[in-house]
Amino acid sequence: MSESRGGMGGVQLIYTGAFDEIPTTVEINADRRHWRVLLKFDGMNGFTTTHVLTAYLDGTEVVDADVDFEAAFIRERGTEAAAAFRQDPNADRTITEIGQAWMARVNEELMKKFGGS
Repeated sequence: MSESRGGMGGVQLIYTGAFDEIPTTVEINADRRHWRVLLKFDGMNGFTTTHVLTAYLDGTEVVDADVDFEAAFIRERGTEAAAAFRQDPNADRTITEIGQAWMARVNEELMKKFGGS
């Protein structure tokens, strides 16, 4: 584990280990009551969020997640996610596409709400 702290009270924790024998990095960022948990399996192009992985595993839409959900996912579904990643040769691409589609939906909602283009 590595830990770094910022001057404004932020903290970043990085854990390395393995799920289902796949080297895995879990990064937790916290800053002024805002949390983000990211996960990356060896072979992934980048980190992803637990709510995107949940959508991938369950075949559902991405939904917002709080820190309790994110921590529970790491504890309870990390091995399942690693096994699915190992078995699906298109997993990295699919997970990226799910995340990008979710970001596009959120952006569209925000643009409608705030009147941007």
